[in-house]
Amino acid sequence: MINRRTLLRGAAGAVISLPWLSAMAQPPEGRPQRFVATLIPNGVVARDWYPIVEGDAWRLNRAMEPLAPHKDDLLVFRGVHNRAIELAPGENHWQGTFSMLTGRPIIGGNSGPYFASGQSLDQAIAQRIGQRTRLGSLELSTESHTLVSLAWDGERRARLPRTRPLAVFTALFGAPGGDPAAVARRIARRQSILDRVGDDFRALVPRIAGEDRPRLEAHLDAIRDVEQRLTFAGQCGTPPYAFGEPMDADWYRTMIDLLVLAFQCDTTRVATVVYRHAGGGGSYFPWLAGLRSAAEGGSEAERRDLYNQFEHHEMSHSDDRQGEKLHAILRWFNEQTAYLLQRMKDTPEGEGTLFDSLVYLQGSDCGLGNHTMQNIPFVLAGRGNGAFRTGRFMDYPQGVAHNRLLIAIMNAFGIQGDVFGDERVCEGGALDLS
Repeated sequence: MINRRTLLRGAAGAVISLPWLSAMAQPPEGRPQRFVATLIPNGVVARDWYPIVEGDAWRLNRAMEPLAPHKDDLLVFRGVHNRAIELAPGENHWQGTFSMLTGRPIIGGNSGPYFASGQSLDQAIAQRIGQRTRLGSLELSTESHTLVSLAWDGERRARLPRTRPLAVFTALFGAPGGDPAAVARRIARRQSILDRVGDDFRALVPRIAGEDRPRLEAHLDAIRDVEQRLTFAGQCGTPPYAFGEPMDADWYRTMIDLLVLAFQCDTTRVATVVYRHAGGGGSYFPWLAGLRSAAEGGSEAERRDLYNQFEHHEMSHSDDRQGEKLHAILRWFNEQTAYLLQRMKDTPEGEGTLFDSLVYLQGSDCGLGNHTMQNIPFVLAGRGNGAFRTGRFMDYPQGVAHNRLLIAIMNAFGIQGDVFGDERVCEGGALDLS
């Protein structure tokens, strides 16, 4: 019997955890649970987002069409309000971001500096299920500052995200505290981490048989695939998704592939993903049809005009006029979510797949781009070990506090209680999603 914590070790601290194999003993706590939360910044266009109800049936609206293959695994919400924000002055994007997982009003009101005022749900879950993993949680974003932080250890204590795929690769497969620059030099010389653990792998092979062999080979192929992408990047300059500012279309999927590997290795069980902060600040999607970058402008007046036309935050305040451009951006975010869910479904674990262990929460800092804190566009995927009955559109005409959704997720991870976040907006306890 192979131990679940078996590692392939190599030179210079290289280490690869194995995926779950049938030759391994079931961990004493049973099948791992996993949690991911992600933010779509600047709200949504309601007319394109919320499902279309036809009698007793419902179908996804056009902005959510990329999620159609996963419809039976979703809970789509309307009428879930961020009432924690109503407990503090002002309504802005930072308040919505920081309170999304904390369920508390933020410190800083409407003037700043801004901080969360308590622990976030992901960290409460990590304390429950992440004690035995190499990383208690994994925070990913295109930026590393508090404005993108969904994850908070407590009041004023943000968990700053990792921004570069190379740094995440190092954290997953290199020595603790390893230097990403050293990894970059190695992969630029086409020296694979898999070669460095070759002796350990050859010693393990005779103990692997049956369905475990292709499963292990697929896992190692996935590692090599990500590594080759980084190798290519090293040879061809410094494209954004590898070493420079991570602000292009490839960043998200590279990070998703790394996250799936982290789950498969049981290196972590909790993650947050944020692609660009909410609010103003030069957020462009020039790879999408009909969207250009402000850098294409000539004079200052032309650049300002392009900023108003194509910068995500600016457009979000004019959804009547900019609706089609916003629609393209929202579809793109849902395409990334669909990719993550499919990757989890395509990755075997035990008698099922990684998706069987997943609870995925997608939300936003506001409902509409003009800072409304009502109808936050939450989407949940995964059944939470039977806690959630999916394939439903959950519409709450009278409105409920989003704390009640956080409590339901908390309970699904075995953390009992009727309060999460500010108790003043937890009345009613967990939403009944069974």
